[in-house]
Amino acid sequence: MRICLLTIGSRGDIQPYVALRQGLQAAGHVVRLATHTFGDQFFWGQRVAALKAGPNPIPQKRLSVRVLAEALEKATENAQMRSHAAVLGTQLRAEQGVERAVRAIEQSYNLARRYPD
Repeated sequence: MRICLLTIGSRGDIQPYVALRQGLQAAGHVVRLATHTFGDQFFWGQRVAALKAGPNPIPQKRLSVRVLAEALEKATENAQMRSHAAVLGTQLRAEQGVERAVRAIEQSYNLARRYPD
């Protein structure tokens, strides 16, 4: 069977699909994995910082144990930042993104079943 997996997200979101592809290939299927480049983490880090829900993103060239520890300390101990993060989390959960994604995937799957290769 020929299978195309389409996924978006950061590397952590996409990695399970890489494993799924490998398993399907091992079972004899021809599998393509379609995604985007893994460059969105810095964008989302900037967005979270702009919303005052987290510290500024750390460019890779500046990343060190000390710098990362300081950012983690700020994110966990700054009451205002934690409050903004809690509000943002409530707003994101209200979007019901997972449920909407599942519906979209199911609709795509049903369409693919109607028009097999």
